[in-house]
Amino acid sequence: MATPWWQYPRIDNLGAYPDPEGPYYKPDSNIQVPPGYPIVAISSGTVTNVRQTSWGQTVVTVRLDQPINSLATHQFYEHLSSAAVSVGQHISQGDLIGNNNTSGPPLGFGFYSGDVYGAGSAWQTLQNDLALNGNNSLLSPVSFLDQMSGQPVGSSSSSSGLSFLQNISLPSIPIVIGALIVVAAVLGVFLIWKEVE
Repeated sequence: MATPWWQYPRIDNLGAYPDPEGPYYKPDSNIQVPPGYPIVAISSGTVTNVRQTSWGQTVVTVRLDQPINSLATHQFYEHLSSAAVSVGQHISQGDLIGNNNTSGPPLGFGFYSGDVYGAGSAWQTLQNDLALNGNNSLLSPVSFLDQMSGQPVGSSSSSSGLSFLQNISLPSIPIVIGALIVVAAVLGVFLIWKEVE
């Protein structure tokens, strides 16, 4: 059996993002799973929405059998290449939701307080909750994912002072190393030239 996606490293996104109509708060965690990775349900519930985004990815919303708290009544899975579930279907933990997309951002996961992510009064509730309380908000997935992955509550990849390193993709690492070697070589030649003068 494949490792559950929630045990992979993640980057939590709960800051304000710019928008022509004003900043909005991004209420999700990007889990760094491989392209095409099978995404299974983390909790049991009923699928209330499956939709294609304008950028060609699938988003699945699940109404939880047992809400996490008074606001976190739904979970959403985004950045999927396709869905293996349909609206009205009941799912249990471990059931296949779909597969992570094969390019672009990794799996995005978060809580929501209504049936359709990104619209209506539930969206405003989510924005208000995150704006006022950040990672401690009722709709933040951070502590929930920490518990599911076995990390101490409150720890996440975004809490590290070196979190910027997680944005460096593996193909770019050899380029960075190569650039450092070139800089070291140029510095060495410069120092030798200064000694010869």
